Amino acid sequence: MSESKKKKLIRVQGLGNNGSPYSLSGMNFSFVSSPADGRRQASGIVTCREYVNRTLWAATNHKKVSNYDPDSYPPIDFNRLRLLVVCDVDNVDPFKRKLFNGKAALNLLEGLVGWKKSTITTVVHSNFKNAWLLTGPQEWVSQPQLLSLATWVLRLASFNGPLDVESYDHLEKNLFDLSKRTNSGTDTHTFGRQFWDKSYILVKHYKEIFGDTGLETAWGPSETSNFGVYSGFLTFCCNEATYSKEVSAAQKRFHKLCGEHLPRKNPLIKRR
Repeated sequence: MSESKKKKLIRVQGLGNNGSPYSLSGMNFSFVSSPADGRRQASGIVTCREYVNRTLWAATNHKKVSNYDPDSYPPIDFNRLRLLVVCDVDNVDPFKRKLFNGKAALNLLEGLVGWKKSTITTVVHSNFKNAWLLTGPQEWVSQPQLLSLATWVLRLASFNGPLDVESYDHLEKNLFDLSKRTNSGTDTHTFGRQFWDKSYILVKHYKEIFGDTGLETAWGPSETSNFGVYSGFLTFCCNEATYSKEVSAAQKRFHKLCGEHLPRKNPLIKRR
C-alpha cells in the first residue's frame, strides 16, 4: 500500500507534565476529550484502576485531585468511554496484541446486551511513544462499577492474556481457570477469584441493577477522594457499598440477581 493510502493515525494532544506526579510505568490510563473538543488528553495518567474511577468522581464533583484539575483540563466525555492506554514496556508488540485481545473480551460482554462495540486504535500522542485509544459505549462510564470491570478486563488481558475470546462461554471458562491460580497476588487474580462469574450478572442485568441512576448520582454521591476504592466492582461483590443509598439499593438487587442466576450453565466448566 502506498504511503498516501495508509490510514492516518488519530492524534492526541497531551497535557503538560502529563498532568500527573506519577512516573510512567507499566500500563497506564487516562481519559481523552471528544473529537468536538479536539481529542485532548483530559486527565493525567494513572496506573491504579481505582484512580481511574476517582478521576470521573472528581470531574462530576468539580474537585481537584492529583491527576485532574477541572478548571484547567479539557472536558471529559461522559457520552462515550474514551480511554487512553499508555505503556512503558521494552517489548511493545506482545503488549499491544494482548491489549487488543482485551478489547475483544469487552466486545463479548457488550454483545450480551447489545451495546455498541468498543474499538481500539493506535494513536500519535504528543508525549508518549506507545499509546492507544479505546472508544466504547456510554454504558461503561454510566456507573463506576461498570468502568471498574472494563479496566479490569483490559489489565487482565494485557498482563495475563491473551484471553480465549472465541465466545462468551470460552471467555468465562478462561476467567474461571485464572481464578483458580494460587501463585499470584495481583489484582487480576485476587479480584478474579471474587467476581469471575459475577461479571456476567453485572453486564447482563445492568438495567435491573442500576435502574434510572443518572451520572450525577452514580459519580457524585461521595465527599471522599477514596471514592475509587469504594466504587469498584470488588466492593460491589464482596463488601458493603454504602457511600450512597442508591448504590446500596443497587448492590442488594445485584446480590439478589446473583442468587437467582448463578451458577450460570456453561458447558465448558465442569466444576459442578
